[in-house]
Amino acid sequence: MKKHRLLALIISCLLLTGCTVDYNVEIKNDNTVNENIMLNGQKVNSNKEFQKIKKEIKNQISNTLNKYEYQYNIKNENNSVVVEINKNSNFEILLSNSLYNEFFEDYELFVNKGIKTFKNTGTNYLAELFVTKNYEQDLKVEKEVDVLNVNIKFENIVTEHNADKYDEKTNTYTWIFTENDIQKTINFSYDTDQLFEKEKKFSFDNIGIIIGIILLIIVIFITSFIFIYRKKDEL
Repeated sequence: MKKHRLLALIISCLLLTGCTVDYNVEIKNDNTVNENIMLNGQKVNSNKEFQKIKKEIKNQISNTLNKYEYQYNIKNENNSVVVEINKNSNFEILLSNSLYNEFFEDYELFVNKGIKTFKNTGTNYLAELFVTKNYEQDLKVEKEVDVLNVNIKFENIVTEHNADKYDEKTNTYTWIFTENDIQKTINFSYDTDQLFEKEKKFSFDNIGIIIGIILLIIVIFITSFIFIYRKKDEL
């Protein structure tokens, strides 16, 4: 049984309801991993109010964040309390001592002929994020989280996946979790020997540059032709 639910705890501290959470993970070719999550919380009317809330949040989450060796920053942006959490580690630490490990317990991880494969197995712990809470003597019902997006960006070519969305420009795969499909799994395989290369497409700027170069060559050619022709006439 899990002892901590870090993300649910932070959301509760921020008094968020009905929000969308983006949990971003970048897996690099050298097996290093970058994690990032940013949560926007309640509005504040003064710096005094912000400092009070900041202190409350730190008291609630510091021990757990330190346990997972996260760096975090609580700041006031446009009169809203913002919590940003970051960590640089490696793939193995991601699966054993991280926010990711807060969501999912068991997994399979193996490498075969340069293809690294990851599969979630067993129980996940997303239910608390989508818990329904009653407010104002049951007159109003709100959820802490509407949607959790797990966004994983790969530096290598992905060979198989079961993601819900794919951004071909950034090679980012997104798994979308709601209260109706919390038992969804995250499965993917990637080639440890092949890097993803962003497809190069001509933009209007590139086309303009090419046209400009062609026109310049034509102008130079015509100018040279006229100069040589006049020289011949003089002779």
